[in-house]
Amino acid sequence: MDLILIDVIRYLISSFFAFSMFNNLKKYSFKTTVIQSFFYAISLILFKTFVSDNPIIIFISVIIIFGCLFLNNKTEIWKITFTYSLFMTCILEYVHFIIFEIVSILWKYFQFPDAKYGNYTSLLLFRITVFLLYAIAILLIYKFDKINTKSIWKLLNYKIFTVFFVTALGIVAYLKYHIKYTLSNEFHNILSVIFVSFIILTFVFIFSSKKFLEIIENFYKKKTNPAIEEAKLQKGNGYNGLKFKTKDLNSQTKYFKNELNIIGIDVEDSKAKQLVHCAVLLNGEKVPDKANMIYGIYFYTGEILNLQPGSVETNIRNLLRNHWSSLDPKILKKIEQNYHGPISDKNGAPTPREFLIYLMKKYRENNKVIGNIEKLNTYFLKTVS
Repeated sequence: MDLILIDVIRYLISSFFAFSMFNNLKKYSFKTTVIQSFFYAISLILFKTFVSDNPIIIFISVIIIFGCLFLNNKTEIWKITFTYSLFMTCILEYVHFIIFEIVSILWKYFQFPDAKYGNYTSLLLFRITVFLLYAIAILLIYKFDKINTKSIWKLLNYKIFTVFFVTALGIVAYLKYHIKYTLSNEFHNILSVIFVSFIILTFVFIFSSKKFLEIIENFYKKKTNPAIEEAKLQKGNGYNGLKFKTKDLNSQTKYFKNELNIIGIDVEDSKAKQLVHCAVLLNGEKVPDKANMIYGIYFYTGEILNLQPGSVETNIRNLLRNHWSSLDPKILKKIEQNYHGPISDKNGAPTPREFLIYLMKKYRENNKVIGNIEKLNTYFLKTVS
């Protein structure tokens, strides 16, 4: 009964730590944390007492934490909540294991009686020592705010961390099982060293989460195309979805519309709108010349308009071919005066790819000139002052 009471209190402390970290971030009430904590502790102790007392309880812990959080936060993306549950279970298991191993070493060093059911008093003292040190460790982590919850929460958006924590818990369960049941002290020591090494690496990541977040966000900013990321959110919204919300992308849209206007293309034409949208998407690519036009550009415009990527390309091709074959002398004059890009020998008009790359390069060259002029003006003003 004493051992069960120790487990109940430990589970209460563990769950209070896990739920309060989350609820403080989301600004939920203290009452919510208390209810979740008692539910977690009771559920876990019932499973351990009547179902199974082996390392599988680690995964039951994840399920209970996730269930409590999901039921109270249905608006959150369930994958992030699940990864948070994995993360918190990892922290709790790591702290408990480290303290358990330290106390075990000291127990042997001072030659205390073996902490087994045959020596109940020794076992009780051992478990109380582990519990007290565990409680102090959890309290210190919570008190001194050693885990940057905001950074961790943002990191949980990346799937790689779900995989990381699933792997971590798998290793925890495997090693705890073999450490508990192996008869070889040498094998026990080898597994312990592996486990502790893994724990150290994980804690380095956790306590450096803010730095990790900066590195990952910088990497994704370089890798991702902001125009495409915004276009993904407009799926199925029709022509209204071809508009961009950010200032920079709006500026690009206006620039490309102006480029079409000066060669006589009606920018209100549906095909012209598709062309402008594709130009903005292409301009967001780091190496536009190597972009996959079908699945990397036309695909996202098509997703918004419920069109196949090939249909978007055909619409742009028809727009350009019809415009270049116009019999209107005013349009032909505008093209001659203002278009200085490639022309396809096949149909006497630029291909969609050629025209989009032409627009993109012209935009970048123009922006480079403007940037240089601004730098010169800044330098001149500083020199004069």
